[in-house]
Amino acid sequence: MPGTGWQSSVRRSLVLTEFPVPEWLPVSLRDRFPSTRLKLSCSPTAIHPWLKLGNGTEVFIKRDDQTGSSLSGNKTCDSKPSGNYLLSGLTGAHLYLVGLREQYATSLLPRSQKLAEILRRDRGRKAYIIPVGGSDAVGVFGYFSAFDEILKDCPASVKNIFVACGSGGTVAGLAIANHLSGNKFRIYGIPVCDSGAYFYDHIQKMVNDLELAGVKAEDICQMIDGYKGAGYGISTEQERDFIRRITAETGIFLDPVYSGKAARGMMEELDGGSKIYKGDSLFIHTGGIFGIFGEPGFVSSTLNDIRHGTTSSWMDATQEPFMRP
Repeated sequence: MPGTGWQSSVRRSLVLTEFPVPEWLPVSLRDRFPSTRLKLSCSPTAIHPWLKLGNGTEVFIKRDDQTGSSLSGNKTCDSKPSGNYLLSGLTGAHLYLVGLREQYATSLLPRSQKLAEILRRDRGRKAYIIPVGGSDAVGVFGYFSAFDEILKDCPASVKNIFVACGSGGTVAGLAIANHLSGNKFRIYGIPVCDSGAYFYDHIQKMVNDLELAGVKAEDICQMIDGYKGAGYGISTEQERDFIRRITAETGIFLDPVYSGKAARGMMEELDGGSKIYKGDSLFIHTGGIFGIFGEPGFVSSTLNDIRHGTTSSWMDATQEPFMRP
């Protein structure tokens, strides 16, 4: 079949490279930190100014939506076939469909373990089981590296870091790295599903797995409840309006599942005048652009607005086009 040569070359280019150990990582964790990694993303990602608040403080944004992972960040899912489903199929992955409400610990994990055993038994392959969102003690090491990028590139005026919380791994990585490095950022996770209490418990398990004695999740990060709206993957009209306005004014695409809810929550908190948010802030954009196409309410309402508000007919080139006031 034509093209097999370039396929094998691409496969050979995916090689393990050295995984730099953060200078601040304690000796007790250095043996557990991976020595190599398979580099699949384009990093470091940029940090640049994004929004200016009425009180004079500024919001910067870290563009983890530009990791090179097919225009997306870390997670997007929907009950119907979506962008991620299509991309997974294009890569040749074998996909298994399960029930929408299946729980990880009681259903998805046993399935993953069974599949890994079959691959070992029948094909001699060693499979690595990745938990939901990559949120475990191994997964947090990835955001140790991202935290190093923040230390190098983030303006000194930034005191608060905000990020969407869908499985807890990103918040855990940032919060644990902030604690271990002795930095004083205030880490805020905005749940887009479940509750702050659930994520505190989940992050505490990762802390315990790393054997960080005396460290409590509630002390190294803060969960801000109240912004998951109608539920995971379900957007409200207010959330959709916020996403459209931010995109039109800044050119940054937010998705209705993760980044849209988190950014809206962050802005409401900062605009609320609370004195706890001193200094400038950094928003971690975790990607998920395909969530825009997977959420039916967002697609239909946005297309309706475009048809009735920003689209005009201009069939006669001799006439001047209609211009909005």
